[in-house]
Amino acid sequence: MTPIDTDSCQVGEDMHFSRDGEKYFLTCMGSDNVIIFDGNTDKKIDEISSKKEQNLQFSSEEIENSLIQIIKNTK
Repeated sequence: MTPIDTDSCQVGEDMHFSRDGEKYFLTCMGSDNVIIFDGNTDKKIDEISSKKEQNLQFSSEEIENSLIQIIKNTK
């Protein structure tokens, strides 16, 4: 097992993979960000940040559906 550089992610929480395995998404506690990685190289592609002050609450289904849309849009 080889560790990967999670950049600004203080504490990795959940990991979701695109259906084709080309990308994966790491949610981060502490920074409230989602980091997108290349599934082949484990290098950071992009980062999605959220605003803490909004204090939004989402269900697991809403989060999963949003991640699916992000995956579709980043292909």
